[in-house]
Amino acid sequence: MKKLKGFTLIELLAALLLLGIILGIGVIKFDFIGQYKEKLEINSIVDSLNFARNNAINTGYINKFSFNKNSEAIKISSDKEKHFIYFERLNYNGDDITIEFSSTGAPKKAATIYFIGKNKIYEITVEVATGKVNLSEEKRK
Repeated sequence: MKKLKGFTLIELLAALLLLGIILGIGVIKFDFIGQYKEKLEINSIVDSLNFARNNAINTGYINKFSFNKNSEAIKISSDKEKHFIYFERLNYNGDDITIEFSSTGAPKKAATIYFIGKNKIYEITVEVATGKVNLSEEKRK
């Protein structure tokens, strides 16, 4: 008697079902890349604020951190140089903001900036006396 080699229809369907479940879970977890990129963008904004503050302290020049609601870039400028930071995953719906850091690192006025991500709202605050930059986030409703 000759033995047939191969899979039965039930075995094939069971394998496809397991493969579908595994791929379905993978697609759900695939969004972590988008969340990671969003977190990188918000951290680069915080880092650029700290850079503007520290650069003002080190050089003695006034450094400006400007954000225009109609553009997708943040401009950091001093008397000698300009830097731009572009972002694509965050939204900003507030007014135009310019924060000027003096040679002591303190801004002329306090500022709060809100960015909206896919699942979170990010709040960046700049304290008036020290220029300290704080980041807080909360889940979007």
